Amino acid sequence: MRYFPFLWLAGFLFLGGCKPVIALQWDPTAIPAGRSMVYKSVTETETDLSLPGKMTPALKETSIAEYTLTLNQVNPDGSSEWTRRMLRYRKEKTQGDSTQVFDSSLPSDDESIEQMVNKAMNGIEFQISVAPNGDIVQINGIDAMIDQMTNAVPPELQPVFRKTLTGLVGKNASLDFGKNMMTFTPVARQKIKKGKSWMTRQPISTFNANAEIRYELLRETPGLVELVTEHTIKTNGETPEIMDLGSVQIQMNIEGTGAGSVSLDKRWKTVRKMYTEYRLSGNMEISMPTLAAQKLPVFIHAKTWVEML
Repeated sequence: MRYFPFLWLAGFLFLGGCKPVIALQWDPTAIPAGRSMVYKSVTETETDLSLPGKMTPALKETSIAEYTLTLNQVNPDGSSEWTRRMLRYRKEKTQGDSTQVFDSSLPSDDESIEQMVNKAMNGIEFQISVAPNGDIVQINGIDAMIDQMTNAVPPELQPVFRKTLTGLVGKNASLDFGKNMMTFTPVARQKIKKGKSWMTRQPISTFNANAEIRYELLRETPGLVELVTEHTIKTNGETPEIMDLGSVQIQMNIEGTGAGSVSLDKRWKTVRKMYTEYRLSGNMEISMPTLAAQKLPVFIHAKTWVEML
């Protein structure tokens, strides 16, 4: 199925942007300067993309990312500077009887484009500036990431690949894409009591979608603050975003719900554990120069775990 290679990366960017990793009453001075935290993120997705008159097996994927998050410094005004560095990325894909495994940390004779790109993800860094209230205000490294991944493929494929990757990230997605690379986003400005809930609205530029997230303080335990979350996700049909992937243009029209939980370090207000499950459905409109435009039904079931190691 030729559209799945585009869909897996788009799905990765999309679901990453919905991660409910949060902080309460943000105070970076509670974290020792130079402190590095190691995280492991696991996302399992099952995508069913139906072709007219043809049975297509669902695509099942497991993506595993290990990365560090380092506090470089806290500025006099309370703002802070961070680095997020990828250590390892592994992806397992199963469709029908076929299974492929790509692991950036293991030697491989596989010369496929996906394996080349997978290995190029090692060492990718983002420099993040965070305001005193915890808002992420600047991300550096998105363009360098696109360069590094593009340079990993053969020269004759680089122009098309760069355009494809840029289209997947989105025209206005740099800040949103960078935000989901972090493990904190402030969601409450006031003191929160048990059972108290609050809402946030998070844009997801990759698909021109919005995620409305409801957080509720479940309980406090020694060293932890535990939350539950509910999500409503929907693409913006009034101002559709077209992903320009070279010779293919894709518009996603999907919506759905999710639910999960978050355990925060009570002292540092950074994520210790997180789990979210989503169910999304809708359609994907595909336009190609050589074929008539198609609108294909798509269903996505995803589960994501994040844990501090």
